[in-house]
Amino acid sequence: MQLLNCFAKSLKSWQKKYSVTGQVPLMVGIFTLGLIAYNSNLIQASEYKQQVKGQRIKLTLAVHSGEKEAWKELARMLGEKHKNIDLVIKEEQYDFKTAAQGSDIIYTDIIWLPEFVKNKVVQPIDNQMIRKFGVNNVNEFITKKGFLKSEIEHGKYPPTGDTRLYRIPFRTDAGLLYYRQDLLTEYGKSVPKTYGELIATANDIMSREKQKRPGRRFYGYLWQGLGEGSTTMFLEVLHGYGGFWIKDWEKDNAKKVGLQHKEGIDAIKFLRETLKKKISIGIGDSVSEDVTDRSFIEGDAVFLRSWANVWARSKSSESSVSDKIGFTAMVGKTSATKTSCQGGWGLAISRKLPKDKLDAAITAIDFLTSYQSQKEFTLRQGTLPTRRGLFNDPAIIGKYPHYPKLLGIINQYVVSRPRTLKYDDLSKILQNTLTSALDLTKDDETVRKIMWQGGDLTRNCLDEKKTTCITQGSLVKP
Repeated sequence: MQLLNCFAKSLKSWQKKYSVTGQVPLMVGIFTLGLIAYNSNLIQASEYKQQVKGQRIKLTLAVHSGEKEAWKELARMLGEKHKNIDLVIKEEQYDFKTAAQGSDIIYTDIIWLPEFVKNKVVQPIDNQMIRKFGVNNVNEFITKKGFLKSEIEHGKYPPTGDTRLYRIPFRTDAGLLYYRQDLLTEYGKSVPKTYGELIATANDIMSREKQKRPGRRFYGYLWQGLGEGSTTMFLEVLHGYGGFWIKDWEKDNAKKVGLQHKEGIDAIKFLRETLKKKISIGIGDSVSEDVTDRSFIEGDAVFLRSWANVWARSKSSESSVSDKIGFTAMVGKTSATKTSCQGGWGLAISRKLPKDKLDAAITAIDFLTSYQSQKEFTLRQGTLPTRRGLFNDPAIIGKYPHYPKLLGIINQYVVSRPRTLKYDDLSKILQNTLTSALDLTKDDETVRKIMWQGGDLTRNCLDEKKTTCITQGSLVKP
């Protein structure tokens, strides 16, 4: 309209200026051509903006090979709901070093976040979440979305002070003590509630089973003695005695480590007792999570400490214990000190992500961690969701009727590994300490010194001024 008014005013001006009427049509024609050209440019610019806006934004996400198909289905569901987002799933041998290489959205283990934050691999997303979902703070976001609080806490760093949210939880995990309900019933035993009861029951049933089938490979109680599996196993035993490994909120390093305390030494004595009585295997390659899980599923043990996915594996065609097992939180020194180590994976956003893709990445993470997406993944994989309501979802209970019990264990007994820098080195110190302390050729006094040494190495590693850690060393008298 403004252009037409301008055209009319100009036409009157030309009529006054040029008395020869034949010149007017010429000027009108020139002006009209200019107007058409201008409008054409406006239309082309508008169409270009709409075209750019309608383009699919490509995002990448690397995942474990065993989860690829389930993730591809979630990516399909995402693209169906948000047609401008194209999530490409990459399959990799997934570990700490490869997780952050080349992906826009990063699938991160619960223990990796501190290093990712320090090295600027991931970016904080709390402000984006608050703005996008119309909440006042992160706690309101948690309530609105129904996440397990313990899972959200492990998406924050540092643990205290100026903490920020970097990771939205996708699936959780819980350490459990599995038992053969059929064998407990057969031999008139109850589910153990303490370490003492666990050793006595395991030893009795193992002995009687071996008498029935001489030469049979059979164990009373299997636990993991290799890699991170040994760390999580020991963390539960340690807390079961009332102890602690590392207090990540404590500022004073002298008070931060509890490995060498009486509770830590008692925890080692318990594990050494299981080896002396030969109800457990020990430390090394033969006691990885895969080996111990498979032995239990094949019917070669009474008790097993492992993760929640063993239940789903026990229902497979290769299982000899389908419908014969039960589970509880890991027992403790008393019936009141049960524990369950927290595991889990979540989604974060790479700092390398272009800013014009940030909103799409936030939308993708919100969808992938949604109730419906987690439900789909849980039904396919048998993993544990991070949204509280899914543990009582009818479809999930129909396939996994034990999930409400799992939620109770998570709510009541969960213990967490420390949110700290240098976690990988700290875990190696603990693993090396366990390997040495569980050597049955060593006497009690030597074992005590080993635990003190482990505590010293841990405190040394936690020193922020040190860039590298000594993960093992010669015995030092405390």
